Amino acid sequence: MQSSEKNHTLRDFFYVIFKFKMTIMIFTFSSVVVAILYSYTFPPKYEATSRILIKMVAESVPQGSGMFKPSSVITNINPSEIINSEIELLKGRYIAEEIMNTMGHEILYPPVEVPKTIWQKIKSFLRKNSVMIYEWTEDQLSALGLMKKLSPHEKATLSITRGLSTQVIRNSNSVKVNFKSTNPDLAAKVVNLAVSLYLKHRIKLHSGSNVLDFFSYQTANFRRNLEEAERNLKEFKDRWNVSSIEEQKRHILNLNSEIRSEIDKTDIELSKLDRKVSTIKNLLPLGSSDGTDGNISNPSHVVDSLRLKLMDLKLKKMNLLARYTENSPLITLVSKEIKEIEGELRKEEVKSAVSVDIDALKSKRKTLSEILEKSNEELIKFNQLDYELRDLMLKVRENEHLYNTYFEKTEESRISQAMDTAKITNVRVIEPAYAPIISVRTIKFIPQRIFNIILSFIVGIFVSITIIALVEIFDHSFKSSEDTEEYLGLRVLGTISDYQYVSRKAGLSFKPKL
Repeated sequence: MQSSEKNHTLRDFFYVIFKFKMTIMIFTFSSVVVAILYSYTFPPKYEATSRILIKMVAESVPQGSGMFKPSSVITNINPSEIINSEIELLKGRYIAEEIMNTMGHEILYPPVEVPKTIWQKIKSFLRKNSVMIYEWTEDQLSALGLMKKLSPHEKATLSITRGLSTQVIRNSNSVKVNFKSTNPDLAAKVVNLAVSLYLKHRIKLHSGSNVLDFFSYQTANFRRNLEEAERNLKEFKDRWNVSSIEEQKRHILNLNSEIRSEIDKTDIELSKLDRKVSTIKNLLPLGSSDGTDGNISNPSHVVDSLRLKLMDLKLKKMNLLARYTENSPLITLVSKEIKEIEGELRKEEVKSAVSVDIDALKSKRKTLSEILEKSNEELIKFNQLDYELRDLMLKVRENEHLYNTYFEKTEESRISQAMDTAKITNVRVIEPAYAPIISVRTIKFIPQRIFNIILSFIVGIFVSITIIALVEIFDHSFKSSEDTEEYLGLRVLGTISDYQYVSRKAGLSFKPKL
């Protein structure tokens, strides 16, 4: 048996369409009815939008003057990478979880309008049953282990994550943040809250909140150490009554130098007096009329004896003058003795004066030596005090330096945190989200419900035609005598009409007799 390919024409196509026109009409009508029920049963979606601007600058403490050194951050990151990083941060689950923690009750339990009209009651009934069917299906799939049953909180978080979308505005550094909801006010609140949480979260990531606490704690700690070191230094100065140990040491050293100089001068004077005493001793006779042996260890006693003897001789001369003349041998002898005693007295007075000078110089030297010894003791004490004072002052300087360093870092951290708190960052909100007036439309100039109906009509026609075409392709029955002759190679003797079909078309009610 030979067969040839049959060329299908447009007539064959319209033949099939005409043959199944009722099926196409019913399927298309059903699609339109389902679209109408869906569009008018479930509320439309509203999309709220907010716009943010991402500046391509480095975040740092601003340049300034004073005691704080500015810090700078140089970045070579591609702008698209920065924007993508910000978008990923915005779309993360953290934002969705924070939104749920803030607006959980409002999202999980939105206000329900009490149906009043019949149509509202029908829509409420359809919605409730649709939800029940969906939950029942979910329970069955969960029981079979095909999917995980989510809690209401998880469902709401997942819906926020899916509903929150971002879009980079072309040829700009701006990003649109969108959220769809059946409640326009709720959509605007979610978008604004998401942007606010995103700004706070990124500020927290970039700032590092523990830095200020650390520097504040260290600053307070070093301030206490500085105050304690200054208090110890003051107590030390008050206890030892020292204002400037260096000056006092310098004064003691100068005093010691002067004392040593005086001692050297005293030694020189003593040496001179010793030589003078030696000279006097050499001039004295070996023996004297007063019985002295030339020892000048106690010259004052000799002087007193000579003075008493001189007074006696002068009294004796006065008594002799009362009885004798001036030329009397007795008076001449007494006068001679008086002259000798006066000479001796003058010598002894010189010796006595030298002895007094020697004693005074020795006493002076002894006093100077004692003063020098005490001064040296004071110098040793001040050296020790100077060591302790230097140690205390070193501790004060160290604690002061540490305190100033941590105080500067604390102020820098406080400035940085103030900037973060004031949202002085490289992200700006250009436009907050407002409650949308018009629901989401696939085509802007066509209402979504009408678009759904038109789309369901088109989809119904094309789907029904596609199904009919598939049925015709896989249908291997013969439709005409030509098909029989072509595929079987047999001649057709005759055909039997479909009398029921013909009678329906002709409007007849009789049945053929067999």
